[in-house]
Amino acid sequence: MAYQIAAAAKGIDPRARPTLWDSGRVDSVENAHVRWGGADLPPFSALTWTVRVWDENGDLSPWAEPSELTAGPFCSDDWTGQWIGIPPTHAARLTFTVPEVPVRAYLHFAGHGLLRVVLNGFTVNPDSQEPSSTTLSRSVSRSYDVTDQLGVGDQVLALVAGIGHYAQALTDARAIAQLVLENADGQLTVV
Repeated sequence: MAYQIAAAAKGIDPRARPTLWDSGRVDSVENAHVRWGGADLPPFSALTWTVRVWDENGDLSPWAEPSELTAGPFCSDDWTGQWIGIPPTHAARLTFTVPEVPVRAYLHFAGHGLLRVVLNGFTVNPDSQEPSSTTLSRSVSRSYDVTDQLGVGDQVLALVAGIGHYAQALTDARAIAQLVLENADGQLTVV
């Protein structure tokens, strides 16, 4: 069994032009959690990727339909906000204004403890009750496409803290979030 991953900048079909990465054939049954092996990407990059596989008989599948992927922050310097503490069963809320409908909007967040993220009344992270693999020194960041949950005008973002294993060492859950809006001319706005 084997696989091949191809990736290209957003808007380019990676099946025809893998401008960012072509793994070539990789003979392995370990095909989940594959480490990025392409060109260095800046944080918050948008790209398109696809994969194809060889089965146990050596037959090659067609390329999968390409999917978009947006990278989140890679290190602490990529975040513009600060970590905040949220008491269990409480919420931190932010109201902000969106002057024009974004063509793309991604919410990136990380935290210690169970967090539910709500944007304009919609739960952003449906996996919010699954504990993340976090420690006090390391947190997993997650990114979600929230383009369809935003309109023009006032918006409300809330981070709701649950009761989790962090309570053994911290008084409150900790979280950091960053919303990146892209308008029609490609300009990015960070909330």
